[in-house]
Amino acid sequence: FTYEAASLHAQNQPGDIVWKKSFVEDPSSPKRNFIGYHSTASLDNNGNLLVLPHSGNPTCITRDGNVKWVHTLEAKSWQYGSPAYSSDFDAFYFGVESPNKFIALNASDGTKLWEVETKRVVRTTPAISDKYIVYGDYNTKYFCHDIKTGEKKWAFDAKVEGRRPDIYSSPVIGLDNTVYGAPHNHNLYALDIETGKLKWKFEANYKNKEESVESSPALNKEGNIVIGLDKVYLINRIDGSIIWSFDSGNSRPKFGTPAIGEKKIYIGSTMFDPEKGYKVFCLDMLNGKKIWEFYTGLGQWPGCGIAIGQENEIYFQAATSLFCVDGNSGKLIWNIDENFSGRSSPILTEDGYIYIGTETYGSNKIGIKDGFIACVKANSGLAETAWPLFRQNIHGTGEMDTSLKVVDHPESQVVVEGSALQLQVEALGLGELKYQWKFNGENLNGETFDKLSLFGVTADMAGEYTISISDDNSTVES
Repeated sequence: FTYEAASLHAQNQPGDIVWKKSFVEDPSSPKRNFIGYHSTASLDNNGNLLVLPHSGNPTCITRDGNVKWVHTLEAKSWQYGSPAYSSDFDAFYFGVESPNKFIALNASDGTKLWEVETKRVVRTTPAISDKYIVYGDYNTKYFCHDIKTGEKKWAFDAKVEGRRPDIYSSPVIGLDNTVYGAPHNHNLYALDIETGKLKWKFEANYKNKEESVESSPALNKEGNIVIGLDKVYLINRIDGSIIWSFDSGNSRPKFGTPAIGEKKIYIGSTMFDPEKGYKVFCLDMLNGKKIWEFYTGLGQWPGCGIAIGQENEIYFQAATSLFCVDGNSGKLIWNIDENFSGRSSPILTEDGYIYIGTETYGSNKIGIKDGFIACVKANSGLAETAWPLFRQNIHGTGEMDTSLKVVDHPESQVVVEGSALQLQVEALGLGELKYQWKFNGENLNGETFDKLSLFGVTADMAGEYTISISDDNSTVES
């Protein structure tokens, strides 16, 4: 390893590189050595991150950039996919190539918990529930295993004659424990996680049947699926019907993995201008209409995932830079041109730090700079939206968060007597949300919506206004 570091302290400003770690292999190796391309770090409950150098050993790094442990593989394997972390079992899960295996490691010390041999390489990031782990392989098959023991539960063959037989797009788990996956054959599948049985299939209309699918699904707060295929689609989770679609106008379209913010979707594309580079789109969640587009410059297309901050700023890697862009206007806030090049998606933590990998083109023998992972100070912490970054959360589980939470609390106000008072709350939860406003702990009759409007306020109306919010599983107060 080579290591450059600065301390994780308040003096770091947004856009500063806090630390950077390179992964350097034997200079005589003809292989490309990089972290990135299809690999994104995953964080455990203590903020440690597992990284998978493309042609090296899985390495756990502490949040300040020090190596905690290295798991030495039995053979010189390649890693294409990204790891995922289970809080329930304190374990990382990922696939390797040559030999083809899927591995579970103890997150505390890197010891192996279990492994299974796979006939083909696994290039997807697994999706994790409390019971199961699901991944796709290079033979267009999805597999489900018991997350604790590795016992195989089912396999689903998604091969289509005349179509590419592999999977890059990573599966996700939505409502009703439904697995959604999109292989290179241009179909989106909905599978029952208990049995592997097909619920429905959606087929995109690609003109070029050899075009790859690199966009992983994202799920909005209703559990519907956003994905980039020949177009960007919002697909109904119940029956696979189209709610809306967005056509970029590209004759050979390809999209990155979307992120879902407050009423907006952000997604990279191969839509290209020879002078301005590739485009990142911001779309209206309601109807799929374009709100703005941002040109990334020449170089690597923005095929990575996008992370959304609490101040509605977005982060992504494209060309040779890490970008921070205003999510409302599409205006550049800052960018770091430090050989950020690859498909590693930014992982944004709640306390406002980004972990991002980059790759090397070529071999060390010809002096190409080595791939590295960096910690960068962000403008704000991770947004509390339905799908704010690649794989939904910093653990990379790819599972929809169905816990009830308030994402925008009512703000305390001082108003002049005789004027109006308006309070509003925004929450995410499972099923239909129910609201009840209270004044000094007592229910306000008829005030059962997310907004409270009082007109002609008087002195006796001063006090504490709170709201109780319930979904199918629980209740929270704000």
